[in-house]
Amino acid sequence: MTISYYGDEARAPIPASAAMTCLMLTNAVIAMTVLFAWTAVSLYIVEPIAWATWMPVRRGTTFEDLFEYPFVMLWLMPTAGIAGAWLALKLGRRLIAISSATLPIALLALIFGWYHFAPPTYL
Repeated sequence: MTISYYGDEARAPIPASAAMTCLMLTNAVIAMTVLFAWTAVSLYIVEPIAWATWMPVRRGTTFEDLFEYPFVMLWLMPTAGIAGAWLALKLGRRLIAISSATLPIALLALIFGWYHFAPPTYL
């Protein structure tokens, strides 16, 4: 009698492909840029995020501002996408890993794309 550890529920870990690594790296660059270069990128980020969330975002932030709503979306969401994709790869769920890594990038691209490229009547 043999025992299989890879039944319907348990799967072998999937190695990260080049595309998955690129998605995870993109999320890391977004999160680290917002955290460590906020002064430089705030000129481009503040207005679309304030428009999308209907909350004011300040350009000068303190440590306490890191954990408030509009600002936390910019660094925690990509970080959670990285963690979710890594965990899904370890559990053998490729589709969940791809969606976890793609969702933060797609949401931020939608916000910035809608703000900059939509006609003024839609803003």
